Amino acid sequence: MVLQKQSDHGKNRALPRKSGLWWTFTRLLLDLRSLIAIFIFLFLLVMPIAMLILGRDVFTAMANWQDSPQYAEYGSAPTNIFGYSVHVNEAFLPFHLIMVALSSVAVITLGGSLFRPLYRRDTVDFEWSLPLTKNHWFLGRALALIAGLSIIYLVNIVATSGIIYAWKLQDLLPDYLFAYLKAYLSTIVFTGFSIAIFSLCGRLFDAIVINVALHHVMPFIQLISGSMPEKSLLREIMWFLAPAADSFRTIVADKSFLHYAVLIVFWFVLSWFCAMKRQAEWGGRKTGTMRWFVGIQPIFSLTGGMLGGEIFDMFDPSPMPWKLLSPMFFLGALLGAFLAQLVSSAVTGKTLHRVPSDSDEAGKAKLHPILREWLWSLLGIALLYALTLFNRIV
Repeated sequence: MVLQKQSDHGKNRALPRKSGLWWTFTRLLLDLRSLIAIFIFLFLLVMPIAMLILGRDVFTAMANWQDSPQYAEYGSAPTNIFGYSVHVNEAFLPFHLIMVALSSVAVITLGGSLFRPLYRRDTVDFEWSLPLTKNHWFLGRALALIAGLSIIYLVNIVATSGIIYAWKLQDLLPDYLFAYLKAYLSTIVFTGFSIAIFSLCGRLFDAIVINVALHHVMPFIQLISGSMPEKSLLREIMWFLAPAADSFRTIVADKSFLHYAVLIVFWFVLSWFCAMKRQAEWGGRKTGTMRWFVGIQPIFSLTGGMLGGEIFDMFDPSPMPWKLLSPMFFLGALLGAFLAQLVSSAVTGKTLHRVPSDSDEAGKAKLHPILREWLWSLLGIALLYALTLFNRIV
């Protein structure tokens, strides 16, 4: 038997293996090609194909409705987009909203596929043992995700623009292109936010649940809440923590290009920092047991407190000058915050029963987990009242 020595070096001592950021990016983008193709089809289905199914005459009638005399009393004001005053034709609105909703699904699906190796100890150990730095590992995935979404958006708008030009309605297109660009930038903001969540969570299920909760459940609850004024600090915090939900108002929101640029840089820098600090031991670990989860859990209890307070306040016969001073609102907020705290803990795997330990036997028993959850839920109530009071003062 002859012992054959293998080496990474080829002839002339040149490394035949390719590694680095470009290699990582291209390999991952190729791995995403099937998912990209699926979402390209879905985007085409909900926008250009749907427009073709409606037909030129129907779409033209929808577009011309804004110019009719009957529309004058319901007409909307032009929207300021990146410093330009535009008036997006509402014929695009139903297709645009479905496309924006589909964008969130695309981010979570493609992102979950790329960052799936993080959630299994065997795969994350293998991935991080490759001849790649952690920077290359993370940046390759982030760039592949951005490139995949960009391809989907580009193919969709090219097909849509082709139909608009074929129907001789090209005058409608320039204003809508600005709104489409805003939707794309909002999707990239959501991408950076989601990568931060993917990098922090121990399980893919937890990452998806937290993303969905922050971006759909909480904004819906808070928007229907009468205790949160239209222009308030609570609303600004909500939109900041829910960029996917914020993308639904991109057509009417007066946000500058700098606003999106700052958010994109912030979330991607934060996600890079979280990925660099992530430990391999986090793979498969319940997210509720991690220290950082305690910092965001008051958001859940705050939202549950608002919903519970609103429900209880409906049965309060005595009008109060300030809703948050109503006893019924306060009782409902206490109950709602506690239930939201328990639900978020149960979903993310936080321990809700006493686990015996040596300290317990030595007479140093800690608080029961349920009692500790109750005390933590009070922090959400305190945040609700503090932020509302601060908003009334300023």
